[in-house]
Parts: sequence; C-alpha cells; structure tokens
Amino acid sequence: MSVDQLDSEIWTSIRRIVQILDLDRGFISRYSIHQKRMLCTNFYETSGGKHAVKSQKISVPPWIVEKVMQRECAIFSRIADLPGEAGNAAAYYRSIGTRSHISLPLEVDGEVVGCFCLESIRAEIAWP
Repeated sequence: MSVDQLDSEIWTSIRRIVQILDLDRGFISRYSIHQKRMLCTNFYETSGGKHAVKSQKISVPPWIVEKVMQRECAIFSRIADLPGEAGNAAAYYRSIGTRSHISLPLEVDGEVVGCFCLESIRAEIAWP
C-alpha cells in the first residue's frame, strides 16, 4: 500500500467513526518531540458546520497533550467541565466551536506517539 493509499484509508476510517457516532470532527495528531506538541496529521469534519475549521488550525492544548502523554484519556462533556489546570483550553475550544471532546492516546511499541480525537460542535455529549 502506498503512503497516499494509507492516508486515504485513515481519512475514510476517521470519517466512518465520526458518522457512526453522529459526531462532527475526528482527527489524529502525532506528538512532535522537538516541538513538544501534537500536530494534526489526519482530519475529518462533517460539512455545513458554522464552525468549520481547517486541519492546520486544529491544535491540541497543552493540558490534553500532558494527559495523553501520561496514557490517559482527556475528556470533557461540556467546556465548563474543564479543570482549572486546563489553562486556555476553554477559550481555544470555544473559538473553534467545540462543545464536547475526547482524546485517546495512540501507542506504538509501548510509546505514546499521538492521539485520536473526536469532537461534537452541535451538542454536548455525555461520554461513557
């Protein structure tokens, strides 16, 4: 499989997950050791949202990066649920229209290499 085919399959998988779960955004970010942050590599957003963003505008706030790098899921059902240590995450998520978010760590050979994120912009989601 070529790199382009792999990228297409990843995008298709993200799209399917977002659609099956009736969410609005899904993306994969990889951890950059040099930049000490997550960089969005694969992105899908349902069309028609007034908060449509480009993948280049997607970032993962430091609080989420910290949790993911500790192999923890970062979850909020409402922006108001974000803890104080989340810093400017609330303002960032409001600016892109996110109402609920979940980040799941991605590991390869026992090392966290990034995260898979799902978001809702239409409604608040009570994650299980």
